[in-house]
Amino acid sequence: MIVRPRVSDTARFPPQLTTINGQTVDLVNLTQQSQLVVILLKDPWCQVCPNLLRLLSFLGLKSDSTQTWTDELTSETRSITQSQKAFNHVLLAHDTRFLVICPGPPEALKQIAEETGWSELDRVDFVADVDFGIGEMLGLRMVAGVWPSSLEVLKDLTVTTIEIGRSPGYYGDHAILQHLATHRHQTETQAVTLLRQSTRLHKLLQTTTTKSTYYNHPARDVLPLELLCSLFDQVAQSELDRHIQDQPSLAQASKACKSWQYVALLTTTRILSEQIKTLESALTTVNGCPIACEIETRWGYPPGAKIQFVPLLDIKRRLARLQKVWKWVSGFVDEVGLDVWK
Repeated sequence: MIVRPRVSDTARFPPQLTTINGQTVDLVNLTQQSQLVVILLKDPWCQVCPNLLRLLSFLGLKSDSTQTWTDELTSETRSITQSQKAFNHVLLAHDTRFLVICPGPPEALKQIAEETGWSELDRVDFVADVDFGIGEMLGLRMVAGVWPSSLEVLKDLTVTTIEIGRSPGYYGDHAILQHLATHRHQTETQAVTLLRQSTRLHKLLQTTTTKSTYYNHPARDVLPLELLCSLFDQVAQSELDRHIQDQPSLAQASKACKSWQYVALLTTTRILSEQIKTLESALTTVNGCPIACEIETRWGYPPGAKIQFVPLLDIKRRLARLQKVWKWVSGFVDEVGLDVWK
């Protein structure tokens, strides 16, 4: 029976690690900013593992025009198009932060970093697992070294496996890129779908707002229109951010009179519009239309795409904010009783 290595179910990284340069890296902070990918090298003398670093640099981690790479171990030559490389650059250089861990002395790992050119990269940290503590925590300790692996550290510092094992000519680069691309594809697909729904709602609100029946001479109100707009905006932001509990909602305030309802409509329409633009500006477009990357029939974005190099976690934050605003605006519409969905 062949026993395949796997990461321990109880594996969890410590909140902080010390790099080969003596600096402390905060893993909790790093996972909040990027997808944190761990590349585990077998040992400092392995000739296979450093090739993964060189290959990732060629595939797009480094931004250059090189289109071919020859494997010194197998003499195989690999090629890549500029469009594929541009997409990979988004995945490797913008979505991801790398943590390279290897058993052995820091000096040996420094040499690997310099020889592969990874010592020059900003979004990379090297950690020497001197006493095999990390390898044992992961359950990947071998008699000599650790199982060469690619992993992702999640926000709670637990670990998900990308791939375990390397050999000459098979370095696990495809598994890393597929893992990263799948996350981006899922997020961008959700974003494009939500943008369609939000844009439709925005157009319906605009149509409703322009109807004169909802405008009843704000000059007759006690508050000037400008001040009323400012107050309603504060109420709306407090609702969205939940800074103030048990306060009157914007929907309740809009029921006071038609002019107040008009201002409330202006407020919800403007806030929804702002969040639509914020998410749109983070997405790659073709002819001005946001699109999601492809990972099956085509790798990356189609020819002519205007690529936005916005980190994936930033897109996720913008997506979550628009989801919240869309839900809030929809609730406002239903509570006020507007027939915008017709």
